[in-house]
Amino acid sequence: MKMCDICVEERPRERLIACGPESLGSAELLAVLLRNGTQGTSALDLSHALMTLAEGKLGNLSDMSMERICTVPGMGKCKAAVITAAFELGRRLLSEHAAGAALPIVTPRMVNDLMLPLLKSLRHEECWILCLSNSNTLIGKYRMTTGGQDSTVLDVRQVARLALEKSATAVIMVHNHPSGNPEPSKGDVRQTESLHKALETMKIELLDHVIVADDCFYSFDEGKKFSLL
Repeated sequence: MKMCDICVEERPRERLIACGPESLGSAELLAVLLRNGTQGTSALDLSHALMTLAEGKLGNLSDMSMERICTVPGMGKCKAAVITAAFELGRRLLSEHAAGAALPIVTPRMVNDLMLPLLKSLRHEECWILCLSNSNTLIGKYRMTTGGQDSTVLDVRQVARLALEKSATAVIMVHNHPSGNPEPSKGDVRQTESLHKALETMKIELLDHVIVADDCFYSFDEGKKFSLL
């Protein structure tokens, strides 16, 4: 169905203006971003096709490459760039909100809330280091490694150099498990112990190692898994 065949007040953009964004479904919001479709295919048709490709999950869509998005007939590079940019802006906004208060990081949930926008729905593992001041406020967060689907290797010497360079008194290690299971592997345990020993010699504390999944996380400091549901 062409957009012109839809009653004016039922068109996504007009409904957003009249009733607000919360009145629209995900496909309709995507249609507003796309603005128009192609010959014989409306922006709404394209949006529904995108959601079908993403199995109905925005998280899957946000993790797609532009090349993958362009496999939907009618989705060229320009339209794919709009979708990609929208999700990146959303991630940056969430990251700003999580870090903006400059509060001391005192719980693993605060770590998860800070890092989830950066790690959610990734199909590969990434390892990040949070450098903290003596009051446990965030100095900065730094991606150290990017790995495969089930592993990434951290250079503890590189982390030590970073902590010294940033004058950090404590660090928190964070990485994700794309599988959705945050339970630590034997390799995770070994890397945590190795980093703890390396930092201890410089009187820098490893406060925690948090493993992030989409709807749960694991804290080495607490020794248990936490659910977000």
